[in-house]
Amino acid sequence: MPDLHPNTTDEEKFFLALSRCYTLSRKLGEKALRPMGVTIAEYNLLRVVENTPGIQARDAQKRFYATAPSISQLIRGVERKKLIKRVHDKDDARARPLFLTPKGKTTVEKARQTLEKAISTLNPAPSSLGSTVKDLTLLISSLSSSLY
Repeated sequence: MPDLHPNTTDEEKFFLALSRCYTLSRKLGEKALRPMGVTIAEYNLLRVVENTPGIQARDAQKRFYATAPSISQLIRGVERKKLIKRVHDKDDARARPLFLTPKGKTTVEKARQTLEKAISTLNPAPSSLGSTVKDLTLLISSLSSSLY
């Protein structure tokens, strides 16, 4: 493993290791998804819409910790690819709930399989890191609480 700056505190080493893990995992995901024409951010949005059909853009924005313009741009891009559709709400003209299209459903399933295959090549296998995943989930909540 590359040196993580030996003259730093444990907290700094942890932060640097986490930052490198994010960067490398994002690169792995982007490389795996590139042939499908989908980015990691787009895949994440598809998963959110898959798990929360009818989600509003403002609620998706909160899940991404993103600004309104950036989530709008992401949604427009995925909509242009015909992976999601926005439906007009007859009760609220401003509301435009998001839903996967049939192409979006197929794409998110293929992307999930592609990412699982790429991740399965890691050693140690992520499936053996159950407690680490739980710890990272707790860390995400902690970071989110301190920022928002």
